[in-house]
Amino acid sequence: MLLTDGRDVVSAIVTIEALEAAERGIDETTSALVAWCAKHGVDVDDRQEARVMLRLQDVENVEARLKEAYLLWTDAGKDPARFRSAQVDLGERGKSAAWRWL
Repeated sequence: MLLTDGRDVVSAIVTIEALEAAERGIDETTSALVAWCAKHGVDVDDRQEARVMLRLQDVENVEARLKEAYLLWTDAGKDPARFRSAQVDLGERGKSAAWRWL
């Protein structure tokens, strides 16, 4: 595969991460969520004992990105209430609750 620009690199990374997720036994919808997060630079901390943290520090158009993530989250069969109650870390722009963006 010849990588010609930044989009090709991102696409290659997303593909690799999706394949690795599939090898670990993650279903297709969860794999799509993992790939989307990698593509958009979103870090999700979803430990069961903790509040979900969505790190979007360098992400533009936060509202659109969170709406996309929410759809992928619910498609993956994850609890919508956990996503809505997640803390969104926007870096220097501050923190917020995810539900405020949906």
